[in-house]
Amino acid sequence: MTTLHNKEKANSEKAMAFKSSTDYFKYLFHEHFR
Repeated sequence: MTTLHNKEKANSEKAMAFKSSTDYFKYLFHEHFR
C-alpha cells in the first residue's frame, strides 16, 4: 500500500516538475532555433 502511495506521490511530483519546466524547455527550444 505504501509503495502505491509513494508511486502516486512521485508521479504528482513528476507532473509538477514537468509543469514548471515547460517554460524552460520552450526557452531551450527557442534558443536552439534562434
